[in-house]
Amino acid sequence: MNAHYLSSAETAKLIRVRLKKVFPRTKFSVRSDSYSGGGSVRVKWMDGPAATLVESIVGSYAGGRFDGSIDMKISVHHWLLPDGTVRVASNPGTQGSMGHIAAEREWMPDPDCKLVSFGADFVFTSRTISPAFAEKIMARLIRKGLPENILKIDKRDNGEAGIITRLGVNFDDARYWERQASVERGRFMVAGA
Repeated sequence: MNAHYLSSAETAKLIRVRLKKVFPRTKFSVRSDSYSGGGSVRVKWMDGPAATLVESIVGSYAGGRFDGSIDMKISVHHWLLPDGTVRVASNPGTQGSMGHIAAEREWMPDPDCKLVSFGADFVFTSRTISPAFAEKIMARLIRKGLPENILKIDKRDNGEAGIITRLGVNFDDARYWERQASVERGRFMVAGA
């Protein structure tokens, strides 16, 4: 069975529809780019869902994988299901070439799905945070027990913001901080005892 090729622009359309369905209140910018040897899709948004949530959805639309340990790119075929979601149909992996990507294969999960090859080898995401949203995140984390003195809001010239630790590391993913709140709270309680 031959895979139906979907260009980077067609892949971007599928991603837009999926994001609108999963995150209806967030406005995303989804742009495709084609170049010799492949293509990519860039997804950008402000505030809204954490980057890890969006990446878990849009990453499945990437038509390629890259194994940096052996400097090798491979192509992956997908099953495009009737609802617009995708599943890996075949991924040759790189372990036979001394890489670390495991091979995958799944038989047709639905009789109405199509075998596709995405023109966008990679899907990149970029989330920005507004100062108002950063303040909401800070207040929520402090309510959950994270000490106020280890975080601060970094307001940037372009109108965006970030949350910075006292070590100067920028973490825009609120879910990361929610998980860390109990760890940090325990560490500071022990240190202050």
